[in-house]
Amino acid sequence: MADRYTYIPLVGLFIIIAWGVPDLLRVRFRKTILATGAAGIMACLMVCAWAQVGCWRDMDALMQRVYDCAPENYGVRCWIASYLDKQGKWDVAYALLSRSLENRAGLAGVHNGLGCLLSEKGRVEEAAVHFRKALKLKPNLVTAHNNLGTIYMNWGHVEDALRQYREAARIDPYKAEPHFNIASALASLGQTEEALSEYDRAAQLDPQRVDAICKAGIMLLQLGRNDDAIARFRAAAETAPESPGPPFLLGNALCRRGQTDEAIEQLRKAVALKKDWGPAHYSLAVALSAKGDYAEALREARIAQRCGYAPDPKFLKTLTEESTRPGR
Repeated sequence: MADRYTYIPLVGLFIIIAWGVPDLLRVRFRKTILATGAAGIMACLMVCAWAQVGCWRDMDALMQRVYDCAPENYGVRCWIASYLDKQGKWDVAYALLSRSLENRAGLAGVHNGLGCLLSEKGRVEEAAVHFRKALKLKPNLVTAHNNLGTIYMNWGHVEDALRQYREAARIDPYKAEPHFNIASALASLGQTEEALSEYDRAAQLDPQRVDAICKAGIMLLQLGRNDDAIARFRAAAETAPESPGPPFLLGNALCRRGQTDEAIEQLRKAVALKKDWGPAHYSLAVALSAKGDYAEALREARIAQRCGYAPDPKFLKTLTEESTRPGR
């Protein structure tokens, strides 16, 4: 049990000690004995507190403490391996999970974790073997179904991927990730309406899934349903105000519909959030040129170039000519 959960339950015990011990200890030099004992206890507690605080000095120390307390807990090992991988210590994470399989081969979570690590390194054939082993040991492991489905998608086996994603959604219908993956697979098959429904379901289950909202908006744009697409992009921008993607998409959609002023406002937000994003600078240049602000549009187009984006040469030529025309 975590230390903080013991504070309130121990209050009663501390009261008993504080008032009970002096009453029980009715001997000569009682005050001296109590003072000396209290000082000794306080010294011991200070040492214990110092040692315990050391476990919390950083995440590495905390992970080591967790492992020391539960070295045979393979769920903890998977968690620590995930942390190590995020810290760039792939080899250490892989070795930790591999040793776990040496001790106990029948660990679905460990197989799934190894599959994830191998996928990162592009060793997808080996990763698929581990995901299949995980599902053989634990057929209802949602993450393994999702992970195996993603490998199938990368191989172009969309129907196989769909089966894995749908099984994951059947096992846990309230998890957003399987529905998002189903939508992506359906979209690749051209089943637009079904994909839209699944993107909406993913966003409904997890309102923070801005990627699902934006994907649905992009599909609606492709279908010519601009108003619905703009509504999705607005919702995404409200949900993730620090993300440059939603205002970028919203700005482009508004520009297509002729709402130039608001489009420029949204695209300025996008480039403010991600200053080196070439496509956003170029989209802003297009919106500014539509408003007739050619000098500012040319400036944005050149920033896009510096960011590695290749603007249309004809568009650049037009901006240069218009911005240098007398009277501009």
